[in-house]
Amino acid sequence: MRKKLLLLAVAGVIFCTESPSFSRGYVPGEVIAVFKEDSISASAVDEVGASVKNVYASLSESGEGKFVLLHCEAGKEQELLANLKDRPEVAAASLNYKRKLYASSYMPDDKYSDYLWGMKAIRANELWESGITGNGDVYVAVIDGGIDPNHEDLRGNISNYSRNVVTGRQNYNNDSHGTHIAGTIGAEGNNEAGVAGVNWDVQIISLAVDEEQLSDSAVISAMDYVLELLNQGVNIIAVNISLGGWEEGTPEEMQASNPVYRAMLQVSRTDRTILCVAAGNENQAVGFPAPCDSEPDDDGKYSYLKGDYIYPASYIGIDNMIVVSSANRELARGTEYSSTNYNADIAAPGVYIVSAVPSDYELEFYEEVETGVRNYAAFSGTSMAAPHVTGAVALMKSVYPEAKASQIRKAILDGADRNHCMNDSGAYLYDDGLEHVDADTSENGFLDVYTALRILPNIMATYNVDPKQEEEDSGGGCNVIGGFAVMCMLAPCLFMKQR
Repeated sequence: MRKKLLLLAVAGVIFCTESPSFSRGYVPGEVIAVFKEDSISASAVDEVGASVKNVYASLSESGEGKFVLLHCEAGKEQELLANLKDRPEVAAASLNYKRKLYASSYMPDDKYSDYLWGMKAIRANELWESGITGNGDVYVAVIDGGIDPNHEDLRGNISNYSRNVVTGRQNYNNDSHGTHIAGTIGAEGNNEAGVAGVNWDVQIISLAVDEEQLSDSAVISAMDYVLELLNQGVNIIAVNISLGGWEEGTPEEMQASNPVYRAMLQVSRTDRTILCVAAGNENQAVGFPAPCDSEPDDDGKYSYLKGDYIYPASYIGIDNMIVVSSANRELARGTEYSSTNYNADIAAPGVYIVSAVPSDYELEFYEEVETGVRNYAAFSGTSMAAPHVTGAVALMKSVYPEAKASQIRKAILDGADRNHCMNDSGAYLYDDGLEHVDADTSENGFLDVYTALRILPNIMATYNVDPKQEEEDSGGGCNVIGGFAVMCMLAPCLFMKQR
């Protein structure tokens, strides 16, 4: 796996080189492993020259092996990894790679509601008009840099279950990226302040990670904590994952021996939570190897090399996962400001999305808005698209609390709009029967929460799935769900860099 670099919103082209300078980003002296047995002997750890730094209790109690973080002498990580892979009692092992965030009609009376084009595009405003605005009994989790708990549009919707998943302490980071995502999911609506989220009433669990600590072990810690809360009966219907990185292993290899994959799979198998994953911002094909090296940054470093895959978006066999690509306002498809990512499950608004940021954030979000704004900003990227889906999932759960995660996921994908192109006034630009969205940005089309909610009752009456059996039946090649298959590969697309 290789380090995912945070990219700015500028257009780019694929650049090839024979000898790229590349920095492998992983935590020194740490390796993640999954042992096949429910317990791990001290002698086995000693034999590979390591010590146990952390045990992920909830994941380990799931019956799929012992999830551990091992410590060794810095510089010995590759040797430890090789020793682990040679041992028959080890089911999966990997370096503790570092990750990066993928930054970049009726309406409520919130101050900047005129800028919420994405809420109109997914038809959330039509549900608001009929009184469907969320429910505080529904929880979502956000794995990110943290959320400002004192923001005027969020303070009523931040859950006490929030914690820093690295330290375990109940503290909050005032991170602009995480706060922006939280605002899209659940900013309080119709309060004459700022913006409105898909849900006006929802409980958001901040699973905070400082960016310098954002690694695979942090993601596994987050999955472990989510599983712990689910076991306690907390109604977490979605986890927003707007982060990721590049690896050289194929999706089949990840499915066989990657600890992060196995952790996400355990959460998916509960059929109580949907993992909403950003597709990534390099405009490469999800599930396909990069056709060439990325363009180097100013330091001559490459975010990925030819043959790498983007993860977690390229994972296969995780049934309750939705991979989200980014679309713009004019054509509901990617631009130079956004990644399109062929083979994503669904497209959602991700260009110039106005949402909450901490008060000390200095970016002004639109030229049309007065200067000096400190609590709101416009970001672009698949990071901004994923929370529209996360919010839609929570809104649907608020109306149908008995719906399973797999049923809501099916409704989201079946209800997607395959011919959605709008102009600035909200009118459709095209009525030619062509599939403008899913032809370029996703397999299923553009998020339409209004239609998804309308068809959910019928899906609940006719569609049931055992996530564990489903994954076994699929053989890992595709997700076979209720008689239809979501194929895992489409053609690559052009390269564009984005926040």
